[in-house]
Amino acid sequence: MKIQVIGLALVLLLLGGCVPPVPRTWTAIPQPESLVTQLRLTGAGRQRIDTEAHVSVTMGGRYLATQQFLLAEKNSRLRADVLTGFGQLIMQVAVDDNWLSAFVNTTVPGKYYQGYATEENLSRFVRIPLQVSDLVSFLLYAPPVISYNSATVSARQDELTLRLDGGEQRQEVVFDPALRATTVRYYRAGTLQLEVTYGNFMAGANFPKSLKIDVPERDVRIKVAMEQPLINPDISVEKFRISAPVGAQLEIL
Repeated sequence: MKIQVIGLALVLLLLGGCVPPVPRTWTAIPQPESLVTQLRLTGAGRQRIDTEAHVSVTMGGRYLATQQFLLAEKNSRLRADVLTGFGQLIMQVAVDDNWLSAFVNTTVPGKYYQGYATEENLSRFVRIPLQVSDLVSFLLYAPPVISYNSATVSARQDELTLRLDGGEQRQEVVFDPALRATTVRYYRAGTLQLEVTYGNFMAGANFPKSLKIDVPERDVRIKVAMEQPLINPDISVEKFRISAPVGAQLEIL
């Protein structure tokens, strides 16, 4: 009888190892304003980032994967050096506040562009309709918070959802049990305009090494997988401007 009891206990122990973890039950739901504060503080200490990243773009059913070297600095400085899988430079894009410069190396000779860093001009190269300041904020894990007049929180198993309503605009933020923002959605007139998803958080640091940016109405999705990102490194201002290579054709945006 003792052998049977021990055998049963061993079976239960082995089976217990196959049971998935029990989802967190929220005993206390944070107040909406505390989560808004948490969201605003998420990227408060990050001003700059320097990282190599694997970036893929899916647009209208077409897929393109590249290796990129990314620099970003609050509020409106950005640079991307885009390479093929074989290490060939195909494009450089740099934004310094309201000025954009770019070199596209897919033709002979290559083309050099200059102009104001409008959302329209940036989207010609980055393929996503965002202002520079917003794109930089997402890369730095500091998602913008809309102006709102009401806020609510709902709980479901192991996640919390903060909802901010501001007239035609609405924002939803999903938090994990560690109260890290993992998904941010922006709506206008009830239609989802933009969704940003974060993951692969660095060990011991509140920073995600991967993000996805979805723009449903444009059928655009960008995935960024960072490799050993450097937070708040020294970055020369000159890095955010690109000079015209010798022989490149000049085009004004």
